[in-house]
Amino acid sequence: MFFAKAILLLAAFPVLLKAQTNVGMGCELHVSVRNSSGKPVQALLNLTGPGTFTRTMANDSFGNATFLNLPAAEFKLSVRLSDSRETVHDVFTEGSDCQQFELVRFGGATYLPRSPEVFVGDLNAPKMAKRLYSKAIENLHRQDWGDAENELELAVSIHPTFARAYDALGVAASENGDFVEADTAFRDAIKLRRNYPEAYLNFARSLMRQRRNQEADGLLSDLLSFDSKNSAGNSLLAECLFNEQKYNDLIALRRRIHLEHLPHDTVVHEYVAELYKRRGMTQEYHSESATLAAESSIHP
Repeated sequence: MFFAKAILLLAAFPVLLKAQTNVGMGCELHVSVRNSSGKPVQALLNLTGPGTFTRTMANDSFGNATFLNLPAAEFKLSVRLSDSRETVHDVFTEGSDCQQFELVRFGGATYLPRSPEVFVGDLNAPKMAKRLYSKAIENLHRQDWGDAENELELAVSIHPTFARAYDALGVAASENGDFVEADTAFRDAIKLRRNYPEAYLNFARSLMRQRRNQEADGLLSDLLSFDSKNSAGNSLLAECLFNEQKYNDLIALRRRIHLEHLPHDTVVHEYVAELYKRRGMTQEYHSESATLAAESSIHP
């Protein structure tokens, strides 16, 4: 997930509406709004798209809200806090996603390359490439995706082994919707620096934005093969498995995380609780919700 507008969320998406839409009603969109530690956040939600349904609502004290009687289509979801912070997402209720779960997170700057590790290929970068990189990072924080992308393209042309610049270029290109360039940049970053967690995570986020969840699943599995205690990796994998409807794998991941005492975000329990809720497993749902509440209080 990128820190912008003083918040981080899984990034804002452009609105894409199909020329023809299935207007059959009956789909649901469940939205959960949380802060970086998993605690509920009060917000006003607005859903834009085809069909007749209640478009604006506030979430409840648990941070949850549900839009009912939606057609199978694509929608634009806006989530605004009382302090005017806002994020926008594309959400889908098409096909197997007719009952869709959207987790919205505020807080926690984890979307930009910020590893404390020193990589020799970056140390050797000329001053001009480093200046371009620093300026691009500032522009990423301002959401000036185009300027950041141009500056990072120049940086890597000056210094072709600049792994951090390739990772940041992938973020900028993905935000711009230039997914082919984003894919190439992330792959270059990982090729240059094989054990580069941030590049794996940002690449996976970009793939998930494109609904390429199976590829993201494989990428995150590769990351966890050499960094099993990567909290963001485990959390993002949980979201990915949920999106792929690999529910048994999701439950297995949850069990492994607790069995091996692996660090993880409370988002893992969000997805498992939603799974139990959908399956009508009331006892398991309440147990998972209790775990979520307990872990949120431990990590405020």
